[in-house]
Amino acid sequence: MAITHVVAQGEYLPLIALHYGFHDYRVIWEHPSNAALRASRRNPNVLLPGDQIVIPDRTPGTAGAATGRVNAFVAGEDALALNVDFEDASRKPLASRDGVLSLGGRDATGSFVRAKPISTTTDGDGRLHQPFSGSFVDRAAPTEGAFEMPAQPTSPPAAFRLLIGNLDPVDAPSGQQARLNNLGYFAGYAESDVDQLEWATEEFQCDEKLKDRGLFEDRRKNLPTWNHLGRRHGDLLPGEEAS
Repeated sequence: MAITHVVAQGEYLPLIALHYGFHDYRVIWEHPSNAALRASRRNPNVLLPGDQIVIPDRTPGTAGAATGRVNAFVAGEDALALNVDFEDASRKPLASRDGVLSLGGRDATGSFVRAKPISTTTDGDGRLHQPFSGSFVDRAAPTEGAFEMPAQPTSPPAAFRLLIGNLDPVDAPSGQQARLNNLGYFAGYAESDVDQLEWATEEFQCDEKLKDRGLFEDRRKNLPTWNHLGRRHGDLLPGEEAS
């Protein structure tokens, strides 16, 4: 019998799918009962606490096999990957920087599991692209990480804490605050920080040369700024714009 899962802070669909025993989160995401959620959220990795997801019944899978011989079965690759753009305080990309990425996450029972640290490098645009693969992703879904860059002859050391799955949708005040804070505009940390959020939004609009200024009671008037913020932050892909 299908059940309804209420999203908590820090949860994203692959993590939820692991908890309920689904190897492929798309079985849940593409279920007809979740059509309204797909229309409003667009990205299964960016959910809002309180969102409701229908978890369908699991059905046994089948595969053909020949008798009288050994048959090999290989599980499909998980396409999940971590993509982070690193910049310094002046918004200059931290390009071609070596570092060590440490990841941790929760397994199907909710226990915390650590992965073996990975030595990796940002690309020429300061982006770190790290697929989640191997034994760690088979056991757990990443929920946090750290990326430490040692000093270079012309650059000081840098360290970043990563909260995976904690970014709320861009049309939620908490999502706007997180993105603005990450971009260097202090927007507050709570929904009650309305004045600070509006100040940060106006500063962002001014720097990005957007036509409108401030926040409006009419949601439609805010959409251009919110979607521009998501694209500038780097997490909003084509087709994922709030509407």
